[in-house]
Amino acid sequence: MSNRSRTRRSLGERFYAQLLRLYPLEFRERYARPMADFHRDRLREAKRAGHSVFAIWVRAVFDVLASAVAEHLQTVIPGEPVMRTIAHDLGYTARGLARRPTFTLIVVATIALGVGANAAIFSVVDGILLKAASVSAR
Repeated sequence: MSNRSRTRRSLGERFYAQLLRLYPLEFRERYARPMADFHRDRLREAKRAGHSVFAIWVRAVFDVLASAVAEHLQTVIPGEPVMRTIAHDLGYTARGLARRPTFTLIVVATIALGVGANAAIFSVVDGILLKAASVSAR
């Protein structure tokens, strides 16, 4: 068997390689191979586990589209490296929270309870200690 026939890629792999062309050249040169390998492994695992391959493809297409736009915007809108890191972290957080709605609900509820408890305690302290102290000082 020749090298050419052994390196033949499936239609899905060729399609994903075309999707990766949406990224800037520098990004593709650095990350295209690992991204393609990861996607191939993710599809293989989904097939083995009996999960929906279609759902993986939909998620992959939207992820590539969104992140390719973000990568192009970084070259158009230069910013400080710290701001880029924060933007990446916020994007990663948003994707993680969107994938786990129950966890997101728990996080939002915990933050809401914390803010509410803090506001209630401050109101009590303000009403009893701070305002009473200012009235008695006059």
